[in-house]
Amino acid sequence: MLFSRHLPLVFGVASLTVLGWGLSAQAQTYDRDRLQLNQPAQPPDRVVPMPGMSVTSATTLTTQSAALSELETTKIDNSQIAQVDSADVGRAVIDGSSYVGIAANIGLDGDTDLGDSNFAVISKIGLPGNFSVRPSAIFGGDTVFLIPLTYDISLPGVDVIDAALPISPYIGGGVAIASGDDSQTDFLLTGGVDFPLTNQFTATAGVNVAFFEETSIGLLLGVGYNFPGF
Repeated sequence: MLFSRHLPLVFGVASLTVLGWGLSAQAQTYDRDRLQLNQPAQPPDRVVPMPGMSVTSATTLTTQSAALSELETTKIDNSQIAQVDSADVGRAVIDGSSYVGIAANIGLDGDTDLGDSNFAVISKIGLPGNFSVRPSAIFGGDTVFLIPLTYDISLPGVDVIDAALPISPYIGGGVAIASGDDSQTDFLLTGGVDFPLTNQFTATAGVNVAFFEETSIGLLLGVGYNFPGF
């Protein structure tokens, strides 16, 4: 009888216990959700570009622009180096242009056409390293061919084009060939100076000494038409 009388009380306590446990679980769930909502947003992971995707990152675009700029600079530098290193035959250089022209040979000594006064054809072909070949032919009874290799002297600090007296001296040696029945081939010494008149014409004066059986000496005075190359 005593147990029957207290049975409703036991059921009431059990019901309150279950209800309290349920409310506690709901409160914990609510606190956890509120905590997650209050946390700062995490930055998204860096997107790795895939094939076919457009890259819009400022850092990526800046890096690509810098790389392209460096590549263009390298191309320009290589191009400039190539231009500096190249040397064309027949060049127009600080010591004057290549040319072909006519001249008067004034004979000073000797029994060949070089030692007599005659008409001549002259030329200059510029080579790398301030060297030139200056073939010429002196026409008379027996034509004399002069083929000297010369060194074109660059005056220190003087530009032939801008100088007050734009002269370009040269000196060299080669071979002299006298044609005819008694043809001769001997050593030749030459020296002279070029004087640019305009962009198209150059005046020249030079002394040639050929060591034939009898030494021949002549003075060439002429004008050449400038050309940039072959």
